[in-house]
Amino acid sequence: MTIESNVSAIGTPIPLSQIPASLATIADDESRAINVVDLLLRQAIVHRASDIHLEAKRSGLVVKYRIDGTLLVVAHLEHALTSLVLTRLKVLSRLVIYQKTVPQDGRLEYRLGDRTYQFRVAFIPTLHGEKTVVRLAEALDRPLGLDELGMPPDMLRRVRRLIASRQGVALLTGPSSSGKTTTMYAMILAIYHEAGDAINIATLEDPIEVDLGCISQTPIPSGGEMTYLDGLKGLLRQDPDVLMIGEVRDPETARIVVQAGLTGHLVISTIHSGRAWTIYARLLNMGIEPFLVASAIQGTIAQRLVRRLCENCKRAAPVDVETRRRLCLDLDAPIFEPVGCTACEGTGYHGRTGIFEILESNDDLQEIVLRRAAARELADCARQLMAGDLWSDAMRKVEAGTTSLAEACRACGCQMPGETDETD
Repeated sequence: MTIESNVSAIGTPIPLSQIPASLATIADDESRAINVVDLLLRQAIVHRASDIHLEAKRSGLVVKYRIDGTLLVVAHLEHALTSLVLTRLKVLSRLVIYQKTVPQDGRLEYRLGDRTYQFRVAFIPTLHGEKTVVRLAEALDRPLGLDELGMPPDMLRRVRRLIASRQGVALLTGPSSSGKTTTMYAMILAIYHEAGDAINIATLEDPIEVDLGCISQTPIPSGGEMTYLDGLKGLLRQDPDVLMIGEVRDPETARIVVQAGLTGHLVISTIHSGRAWTIYARLLNMGIEPFLVASAIQGTIAQRLVRRLCENCKRAAPVDVETRRRLCLDLDAPIFEPVGCTACEGTGYHGRTGIFEILESNDDLQEIVLRRAAARELADCARQLMAGDLWSDAMRKVEAGTTSLAEACRACGCQMPGETDETD
């Protein structure tokens, strides 16, 4: 269902700290829930939130926005309003309003100004009522290009070589919401912009996050009528040149993806692993024969997202020489830290960028995979082949003043210099 905002344009965001006051001014009448939902959706858009979390607690409904990957509490709604707000969202998402004991998923459209925004809505029962997550499916005005992802030039050249081969498999890995789909979109759009309609590009996604407009995109239906495996088999009968598969989830899908890469297709997909080189071990553990893995995989990419420092309030941070040497930081580069101001809602950050590691296959790596060498040997070989790893790319962005040392450590899963583990 498409709903119209009660304002004609996006306008100026209400500061997050003032959203509770704005909610309190909404008249207590039969349209109250409608206006509350409208305000929450509108402010989520203007504040660049990727998700709205509505958590039913004993005291009422807690509303949170996920902005730049971080959850921020924006409001507490009284208990009497909880059911009304959640029911309004169910109506908009065409869900069963009286069903509160099983999970439900739906979609809604919200028109604000001259744009229509797509939201995915998910309900699940909890102890004190339903928890709801509303995800903005199209958070970008347009898909990003390869040169906008945050890759340094040496890594960008490697990615362009991967997609120029037009055969084999390129696999991406990273945590949930680490930008993998954005990277895959950038890769296939780069192919399309070079080849145009002379190449057949198809995607299989669950769900489709952005309508690219120029490429055939196939969604996985929520009712279970078609699985990833069914869709992949069907797409391979459509004479594709390039395939983007949302995720390799099981051994059978992995086997078909690998075989497709060996028979003249370029397949771009994601897989849960961790690092660029551990993707090889993951495929072997899924039962894919070593000679298939070694022959088909052209390259692997691991990525994370780091928050960008707010340009309005970031300040230089003292970092001693010993720490700089230990972290391989330039001894003279200024290092910045977050402060917090009205422009960034007091967080010290505004926007995000990627950190990457990219591993291209070669004869040495293939030989290690073929003989199922130990993980340490695989990792040592990978480090020699890569232009840099996640940590070194994060440090590049720290030196450039793009992000803070604390944020780089958070994204890479390590401690800040000087911190100690309390369990030691």
